[in-house]
Amino acid sequence: MHFPTVYPTVSRDHDIVNLYAFNEIVKKYDNPILVLGGHFHANKIRQTDNIVEVASPSLTSYPIALRFITIDNHSDKTVFTFDYRETNLKDVQAIAKTKIGWPTCGKDCDQNAVITVEKVCKCGCGKRNCKCNQK
Repeated sequence: MHFPTVYPTVSRDHDIVNLYAFNEIVKKYDNPILVLGGHFHANKIRQTDNIVEVASPSLTSYPIALRFITIDNHSDKTVFTFDYRETNLKDVQAIAKTKIGWPTCGKDCDQNAVITVEKVCKCGCGKRNCKCNQK
């Protein structure tokens, strides 16, 4: 998505009009869900149950960074690894920092993270971490 579902900063004029409806649809599913967004060119990672929401930086404005995402799918869980990397062009980054109106790097936990989402058991019990799920 262009607009992230999790906002890295307060914004009164960038609300997703149908965010509530979108969230209600996504919440219906038990499988691990990764929602990626940008627009703010800033970092934010949030997990709510099986949903992982990520707002990522930009290579065109401060912090001039990108994010590598590794997804490891297992029978009982999905592991999302987020690896934040800034440009090596520190002089360009310093200039870009003077043109931004809010902090965009986020906290350390919004840059690099490993998030594990347990899957719902296939036995029909509807639980996560069920012992029969690991067979």
